[in-house]
Amino acid sequence: MSDSIDFVEQNSAQPAETLRRLQELASQQLTARISYRKPAEDWCTQREVEPYSLTYSGQNLIVLTWQLDPVLDGEAWRNFRIDRIVSVANGGHEFTPRTSVTLHLGEMTPFVFDETRSRLAAESKPSAPETYFRCIERAMLDGVMTNTEISEARELGRLLRKPELKAIHAQVLANLLNEVAMDGKLTAREEEQLRNMRFFLQELGWCP
Repeated sequence: MSDSIDFVEQNSAQPAETLRRLQELASQQLTARISYRKPAEDWCTQREVEPYSLTYSGQNLIVLTWQLDPVLDGEAWRNFRIDRIVSVANGGHEFTPRTSVTLHLGEMTPFVFDETRSRLAAESKPSAPETYFRCIERAMLDGVMTNTEISEARELGRLLRKPELKAIHAQVLANLLNEVAMDGKLTAREEEQLRNMRFFLQELGWCP
């Protein structure tokens, strides 16, 4: 399996379709072959995983998997953000569960992807902390924080209490650390991204 491909955004699966495909494979205890785009990367890595369950990290929906390919040393449990999975295909291998497979039960699906809820959420004004969190997450995508992004985030940050700002900064950095470390190695580009993010958060008033 090739370990990376160029990222083509127009071919990205919608989160609901990504989740549906993962649930379908989990229900049959079949491995999934996913294309995953990590933060600040313009290409996707290819991984074959056993899909197990869903959880949240901050405001993001996460799928818990066991990674089969590329092979990892030691424990191979890995979390992947649903919205960063570009495509899902049948890995073609049955697997014997290492823990309970609950992904296909769909308990979280109505809450996350219900169209009525999504429409109401879109029509309602997000809170100041939600707006600030989203602003920083957008800036984190390409790993380069422009002066415009810093100015925008600084203005939004003035609407927050200091404990709220610290909590959001801590969550953003924790999310980034989880993502860059999920394959068990840290590249030079990822180290640079972490430095940039810490500088960015410090510029906005506080860094963990």
